[in-house]
Amino acid sequence: MTEIDYGIKDIIENFNIMNKNINEEDLKVLVHYIKETIKKDYRLVESSALLLNTLIQGKGIKYIVELGSEILNNPVILVDSAYKIIAHSKKAEIEEKFWKENIEKGYCSYEFIKEVKKIKEVKQAPNSNYPFVVTCYASPIKKMVSKVIIDHRCMGNIIVLESKKNFDEESFKLLKTLSDVISEKLDKNGNYKNLKGLMYENLFLDLLEGNIKNENILKERAMSCDFNLNKDYFIFCVQLSKIEEKNKLKNLYSFIQEKFLNFKTVYYKENFIVLIDKIDMSIIEDEDIKTILNKNNVYVGISDFFSDIINMKKYYNQSLFALKNHKNYDDNLIKYSDFKVLDLIYNIKDKINLKDFCQNSVYKLIEYDKNKNTEYFETLKSYLKNNMNMIETAKSMYLHRNTLAYRINKIKDIIDYDLNDGDKNFEIYFTIKIIEEIK
Repeated sequence: MTEIDYGIKDIIENFNIMNKNINEEDLKVLVHYIKETIKKDYRLVESSALLLNTLIQGKGIKYIVELGSEILNNPVILVDSAYKIIAHSKKAEIEEKFWKENIEKGYCSYEFIKEVKKIKEVKQAPNSNYPFVVTCYASPIKKMVSKVIIDHRCMGNIIVLESKKNFDEESFKLLKTLSDVISEKLDKNGNYKNLKGLMYENLFLDLLEGNIKNENILKERAMSCDFNLNKDYFIFCVQLSKIEEKNKLKNLYSFIQEKFLNFKTVYYKENFIVLIDKIDMSIIEDEDIKTILNKNNVYVGISDFFSDIINMKKYYNQSLFALKNHKNYDDNLIKYSDFKVLDLIYNIKDKINLKDFCQNSVYKLIEYDKNKNTEYFETLKSYLKNNMNMIETAKSMYLHRNTLAYRINKIKDIIDYDLNDGDKNFEIYFTIKIIEEIK
């Protein structure tokens, strides 16, 4: 006798004690159904445990997607909210030509996304990760889809292609578990944690990471998320990493989000980044923004204007450079344009001897200060920084105008130059920057 036969015999004997009228064949059918149900439940529990265990083991998204494909016995594809391919199971098992093309490119085309959005099942999809089935006129292969939900926001979709095994009730349950696991995994990724589920956010993250090198790819992806490439922008980068109090950070983050509600924003590496159109630059002079930044001792790095969006990473780095070098800066809004010379020095200092490019007259001034205990070097620096404006220089140094006038005349005598030549003034200012860097 087999194990199943023993099981049938036991149930039949027990059932017969309770009810002598039960047909033995009916009981066999019942027992078979019960055993199959138990087997299915066991498989479901075992498969769910395997998926959940990937979180404990710290496995990556690619591994989780491939495991999900094995368990579901069908190809699996994971896309983000901008329809970029995040991960997929073995290419050889994916038969549908549209998805083959998408995977080859690494993202879904504008035309593909446009058609997907027209599909009835997609329009009526639940606002949860409960799976739904999609059919389309262009392909006979059915798809089962589950939204990837993080903090009640859709961050992407998991697509299962019905290639090897027909969908059943177990498939729906397993896909939901897979979706839960992937949501949890992505939630641990800082970049996904603070996204709003908008298509342009994923495009921005790729640009900030420097992942997009091809202009045609950028154009198609920008078109898919309705982003205008033909404008001049600048990056407004709010440094949040310095705030240690959670409540203060939460309040500031909420305030900034509300203030820039109509702008494209993204949270990236503990910085809140706003892409601002040049025509809207007056927003940075908003008194409410200035007040809360000052109150929380938070600084903002502001990049140069740019239209070459493909180089967004470069302009983001400009804002970071400004933030990194803002010591002695009077404002919470730090403009990279004020640090260009310093950036140039940083980039060339390991390749050449910077002293070879310095004006000796400035060293004469430093030597004079040392011997006479004067502040002519600092005065000259402030004077050039304020575009030789006597009033602004006097104000910034807390000097009487007559005192400043005396100092400027004395400086001219020491360096033997009247400060009327723009090119020569630049050389002197450049020398000052070099001296500050190498001292």
